[in-house]
Amino acid sequence: MNEDGARYRVLNWDSAVAGTGVNRATTAALHAYVKRNNPQSPYLVANEHVAGRIAELLCLPVPPHCMADRDDETYFLSLNFNLTGEQLPPVFPDEVVTHFPDAAAGVIVFDAYIANFDRHRRNIAAVIRSTPKRLSIFDHDRSLLGMTADAGVQQLSRAAQSIVIDGSLGGNRHCLLDVIEDGGLLDVWIERIRGIPDWYIENAARTAQQYGDITDPEADALEEFLRVRRERLGGLLREAADHGVFRGLQQGGMIYE
Repeated sequence: MNEDGARYRVLNWDSAVAGTGVNRATTAALHAYVKRNNPQSPYLVANEHVAGRIAELLCLPVPPHCMADRDDETYFLSLNFNLTGEQLPPVFPDEVVTHFPDAAAGVIVFDAYIANFDRHRRNIAAVIRSTPKRLSIFDHDRSLLGMTADAGVQQLSRAAQSIVIDGSLGGNRHCLLDVIEDGGLLDVWIERIRGIPDWYIENAARTAQQYGDITDPEADALEEFLRVRRERLGGLLREAADHGVFRGLQQGGMIYE
């Protein structure tokens, strides 16, 4: 789902399309960020595609995205929501949780589900001091199959018994992990993830294989990982809470058993 109240950069507006009838449709060129697989991130397109599909289904605030081909290579495109053109400032995690408590809980649970080890203050964007308030999340290339060529299956296996977002497998400690207070909100998002249909997981994995240049065994492992983790995620987060990983979680906050 697009972010509530989100706006995107239009580079130019064209004249009306011939034969459009009473709707008077026109065309416009939108500004997007473009990424492709590279030696430092060989699973980038697959990771971004699957993460984006899941976030959309969960109604988390990811920018609209798609894949496009150029010169026999597939690119991941994400619409630019930064209307100023200036570098986005890092967010303050406590402000994110204060102004977007439900979405903040969703981001934590979502990142745990996709084994994202790179949620930091610069890949969340928050507009707080103007109306409408907006939150956006982006950059999910360091999740799921990871960043090491030919090691995607092994990365999924390593992540299977970890929440990952605590930094236990490397990467960043999730920037919202220490400031979330309401365990009940985490429960809501765990249940949302438990409701992801098998067919949706299968479709996301197979389209990642088709366009993201991953092998049959990698696509199979990705699909299996998402199916199994969907059911185990609540237990993993409960165990993490019992070990004090959620440092700001208030007494009485419950996480799915």
